[in-house]
Amino acid sequence: MISNYLWATRLSMVLAFTFILSACGFHLRGSTPISPALQNIVINSQSGLIVFDQALNSALRRAGINVVNSGTPATGDAFELMVNPLSSQETILGTASNNDVLQLERQLTTHYFIRQANGKSLYGPRRISTSKLFTEQDASVNTKEASDADALNDMAEDLAEKLLLDLSYAPL
Repeated sequence: MISNYLWATRLSMVLAFTFILSACGFHLRGSTPISPALQNIVINSQSGLIVFDQALNSALRRAGINVVNSGTPATGDAFELMVNPLSSQETILGTASNNDVLQLERQLTTHYFIRQANGKSLYGPRRISTSKLFTEQDASVNTKEASDADALNDMAEDLAEKLLLDLSYAPL
Protein backbone atom coordinates (compact mmCIF):
# COMPACT_ATOMS: atom_id res chain seq x y z
CA MET A 1 0.00 0.00 0.00
CA ILE A 2 2.81 2.42 0.91
CA SER A 3 4.64 1.36 -2.27
CA ASN A 4 1.64 2.32 -4.42
CA TYR A 5 1.39 5.66 -2.62
CA LEU A 6 5.08 6.43 -3.25
CA TRP A 7 4.78 5.41 -6.88
CA ALA A 8 1.72 7.62 -7.38
CA THR A 9 3.43 10.54 -5.63
CA ARG A 10 6.55 10.24 -7.78
CA LEU A 11 4.50 9.98 -10.94
CA SER A 12 2.47 13.06 -10.07
CA MET A 13 5.67 14.99 -9.26
CA VAL A 14 7.22 14.05 -12.60
CA LEU A 15 4.03 15.01 -14.44
CA ALA A 16 3.80 18.32 -12.58
CA PHE A 17 7.44 19.12 -13.41
CA THR A 18 6.85 18.24 -17.07
CA PHE A 19 3.78 20.47 -17.27
CA ILE A 20 5.62 23.35 -15.62
CA LEU A 21 8.51 23.05 -18.09
CA SER A 22 6.22 22.94 -21.09
CA ALA A 23 4.12 25.84 -19.79
CA CYS A 24 7.13 28.13 -19.50
CA GLY A 25 8.06 27.49 -23.15
CA PHE A 26 11.14 25.35 -22.55
CA HIS A 27 12.19 23.31 -25.59
CA LEU A 28 15.17 21.04 -25.93
CA ARG A 29 17.29 22.26 -28.80
CA GLY A 30 20.28 20.49 -30.10
CA SER A 31 22.41 21.09 -33.09
CA THR A 32 19.94 21.01 -35.94
CA PRO A 33 21.50 19.67 -39.13
CA ILE A 34 21.26 21.90 -42.18
CA SER A 35 20.71 20.28 -45.57
CA PRO A 36 24.02 19.49 -47.33
CA ALA A 37 22.68 21.41 -50.34
CA LEU A 38 22.92 24.60 -48.27
CA GLN A 39 26.60 24.28 -47.39
CA ASN A 40 27.50 27.26 -49.63
CA ILE A 41 25.31 30.33 -49.22
CA VAL A 42 25.50 33.87 -50.52
CA ILE A 43 23.71 36.25 -48.14
CA ASN A 44 21.77 39.03 -49.83
CA SER A 45 20.37 40.88 -46.85
CA GLN A 46 18.25 43.97 -47.17
CA SER A 47 17.41 43.87 -43.47
CA GLY A 48 18.60 47.41 -42.80
CA LEU A 49 20.06 46.31 -39.46
CA ILE A 50 23.81 45.63 -39.41
CA VAL A 51 23.58 43.84 -36.05
CA PHE A 52 21.17 41.30 -37.54
CA ASP A 53 23.36 40.77 -40.62
CA GLN A 54 26.39 40.13 -38.43
CA ALA A 55 24.44 37.76 -36.15
CA LEU A 56 23.11 35.86 -39.17
CA ASN A 57 26.57 35.56 -40.69
CA SER A 58 27.96 34.27 -37.36
CA ALA A 59 25.09 31.81 -36.83
CA LEU A 60 25.53 30.36 -40.33
CA ARG A 61 29.28 29.97 -39.86
CA ARG A 62 28.80 28.29 -36.45
CA ALA A 63 26.44 25.83 -38.15
CA GLY A 64 29.25 24.88 -40.56
CA ILE A 65 27.88 26.74 -43.58
CA ASN A 66 30.35 28.40 -45.93
CA VAL A 67 29.17 32.00 -46.32
CA VAL A 68 30.34 33.29 -49.68
CA ASN A 69 31.11 37.00 -50.11
CA SER A 70 27.85 38.90 -50.58
CA GLY A 71 29.25 40.78 -53.60
CA THR A 72 29.74 37.48 -55.42
CA PRO A 73 26.76 36.24 -57.43
CA ALA A 74 25.49 32.78 -56.52
CA THR A 75 27.07 30.04 -58.61
CA GLY A 76 25.75 26.58 -59.39
CA ASP A 77 26.82 25.09 -56.06
CA ALA A 78 25.84 28.08 -53.89
CA PHE A 79 22.34 29.25 -53.09
CA GLU A 80 21.34 32.80 -52.31
CA LEU A 81 19.71 33.58 -48.97
CA MET A 82 17.57 36.64 -49.64
CA VAL A 83 16.46 38.52 -46.49
CA ASN A 84 13.82 41.23 -46.87
CA PRO A 85 13.82 44.42 -44.78
CA LEU A 86 13.08 44.01 -41.09
CA SER A 87 9.94 45.57 -39.74
CA SER A 88 9.60 46.67 -36.16
CA GLN A 89 6.39 47.08 -34.23
CA GLU A 90 5.75 48.27 -30.71
CA THR A 91 2.60 47.53 -28.78
CA ILE A 92 1.81 49.26 -25.51
CA LEU A 93 0.31 46.65 -23.23
CA GLY A 94 -0.23 48.72 -20.11
CA THR A 95 -0.12 52.29 -18.90
CA ALA A 96 -0.23 53.95 -15.49
CA SER A 97 -2.84 56.50 -14.44
CA ASN A 98 -0.47 59.28 -15.55
CA ASN A 99 -0.10 57.64 -19.01
CA ASP A 100 3.43 56.39 -18.34
CA VAL A 101 4.10 53.16 -20.19
CA LEU A 102 4.22 50.17 -17.84
CA GLN A 103 4.47 47.34 -20.36
CA LEU A 104 5.70 47.46 -23.92
CA GLU A 105 6.15 44.66 -26.45
CA ARG A 106 8.64 45.17 -29.26
CA GLN A 107 8.54 42.79 -32.25
CA LEU A 108 11.01 42.31 -35.12
CA THR A 109 9.79 40.51 -38.24
CA THR A 110 11.23 39.66 -41.63
CA HIS A 111 10.69 37.35 -44.57
CA TYR A 112 13.40 35.37 -46.31
CA PHE A 113 13.76 32.85 -49.12
CA ILE A 114 16.38 30.69 -50.82
CA ARG A 115 17.08 31.25 -54.52
CA GLN A 116 19.13 29.41 -57.11
CA ALA A 117 21.79 31.19 -59.16
CA ASN A 118 19.23 31.71 -61.94
CA GLY A 119 16.88 33.55 -59.54
CA LYS A 120 14.33 30.77 -59.11
CA SER A 121 13.00 30.58 -55.57
CA LEU A 122 13.47 27.15 -53.95
CA TYR A 123 12.26 27.75 -50.42
CA GLY A 124 10.09 30.51 -49.09
CA PRO A 125 9.12 33.18 -48.61
CA ARG A 126 9.23 32.29 -44.94
CA ARG A 127 8.30 34.64 -42.09
CA ILE A 128 10.31 34.77 -38.89
CA SER A 129 9.79 37.03 -35.92
CA THR A 130 10.85 37.61 -32.36
CA SER A 131 9.50 39.80 -29.60
CA LYS A 132 10.61 41.16 -26.27
CA LEU A 133 8.49 42.37 -23.40
CA PHE A 134 9.59 45.42 -21.42
CA THR A 135 8.03 45.99 -18.01
CA GLU A 136 7.83 48.94 -15.62
CA GLN A 137 11.49 49.79 -15.07
CA ASP A 138 12.41 49.08 -18.72
CA ALA A 139 9.36 50.43 -20.50
CA SER A 140 9.69 54.03 -19.38
CA VAL A 141 13.26 54.11 -20.68
CA ASN A 142 12.66 51.99 -23.78
CA THR A 143 9.89 53.96 -25.44
CA LYS A 144 10.05 55.53 -28.89
CA GLU A 145 12.76 58.05 -27.95
CA ALA A 146 15.29 55.47 -26.68
CA SER A 147 15.99 52.21 -28.49
CA ASP A 148 17.86 50.03 -26.05
CA ALA A 149 20.90 48.77 -27.97
CA ASP A 150 21.35 45.66 -25.83
CA ALA A 151 17.74 44.59 -26.34
CA LEU A 152 18.04 45.20 -30.08
CA ASN A 153 21.23 43.11 -30.21
CA ASP A 154 19.52 40.29 -28.30
CA MET A 155 16.51 40.42 -30.60
CA ALA A 156 18.72 40.44 -33.72
CA GLU A 157 20.66 37.39 -32.48
CA ASP A 158 17.42 35.60 -31.58
CA LEU A 159 15.98 36.35 -35.03
CA ALA A 160 19.15 35.03 -36.70
CA GLU A 161 18.96 31.82 -34.64
CA LYS A 162 15.29 31.40 -35.57
CA LEU A 163 16.17 31.80 -39.26
CA LEU A 164 18.87 29.15 -38.89
CA LEU A 165 16.46 26.82 -37.12
CA ASP A 166 13.88 27.35 -39.86
CA LEU A 167 16.54 26.64 -42.53
CA SER A 168 17.03 23.20 -41.00
CA TYR A 169 13.53 22.31 -42.20
CA ALA A 170 14.22 23.36 -45.80
CA PRO A 171 13.40 20.42 -48.09
CA LEU A 172 16.45 20.77 -50.33
